[in-house]
Amino acid sequence: MLESKRVDYVAYEEQPGIAILSRMSTTQDQLKMLPMNISSEGIYLAIGKNSACNKPEIIEPIQKALRELNKSKTMEKMVQEAQTQWKTEQIK
Repeated sequence: MLESKRVDYVAYEEQPGIAILSRMSTTQDQLKMLPMNISSEGIYLAIGKNSACNKPEIIEPIQKALRELNKSKTMEKMVQEAQTQWKTEQIK
């Protein structure tokens, strides 16, 4: 619908939207991504109360690692690397 100019806007997740857009004749220059989110969902790690993993000696290192990943912006870097790789593969 976007390519046929039947809509003026679309609501889509940012990264998948960029991926789909790269396959279309429409370019990012022709669209404007809004700076605010319509919605935002957190990602959580759940461990059952009765799980053998529900022990401080297991949970504390996981929490520390997750905090470090967040602080170092590892996920953002991985997303950027994946986008670059995906674009390179699309050109081939």
